Amino acid sequence: MALPPNVRVSTHPCLLAKLGQLRSKNTSPKEVKALVHEIALILGCEALAAAVTPLEGPKVHTTVIPRSKGGRSHPAQADRNSVN
Repeated sequence: MALPPNVRVSTHPCLLAKLGQLRSKNTSPKEVKALVHEIALILGCEALAAAVTPLEGPKVHTTVIPRSKGGRSHPAQADRNSVN
């Protein structure tokens, strides 16, 4: 049986584990309610993640100052750390 093109089958490991717990006949009604809530959260996150396209953030330019042999990364540190 073929699924419609807008249907996505989730194989998330947490979802599969929670479905297994939900199917157990030893699961209490309180646990069923909590599991259904957790399953809905997982499915909602997956649905939103598929619908959202990531935006490219701002470009950040940083300056890398090479470390000296003494372990100091900036000449100003040498002045602060020196003993007078």
